[in-house]
Amino acid sequence: MKKMVKKKSTKAVHKKNHSLLKAALKDLEGELKQLRTSRRKLERSMGSVSKRLSLVQAEEIKLRDNISRLMKKEANMETKKVSIKDKMAKVSKKIEKVKSIGRELKDV
Repeated sequence: MKKMVKKKSTKAVHKKNHSLLKAALKDLEGELKQLRTSRRKLERSMGSVSKRLSLVQAEEIKLRDNISRLMKKEANMETKKVSIKDKMAKVSKKIEKVKSIGRELKDV
C-alpha cells in the first residue's frame, strides 16, 4: 500500500505542478499581450512624432530659405543706400557750387 500512496502523491504533485505551469503560462501570455499593445501604441506615437518632425524640418528649411533671401535683399538695399547717399552728396556739392556761382553773379 505504500507504493499506491506514493503514486497518488506523485500524481497529485505532477497535477499541481501542471496547474502552476499552466497558470504561469497564462500570466505570461497576458503580459505578452499587454506588451504587444504597448508596442503598437508606441509605434503609432512614434509614427506621429516622426511625421510632425518631418513637417517641422520642412518648415525650418523653408524659413532658412526665406531668411537667406531676405538677407540678400538687405545686402542689395544696403548697397543701394550707400550709392544713393554718394549721389546725394554729389548733388549737394553741385547745388552748393550753383549757389556759390549765383552769389558771385549777384556780386558782379
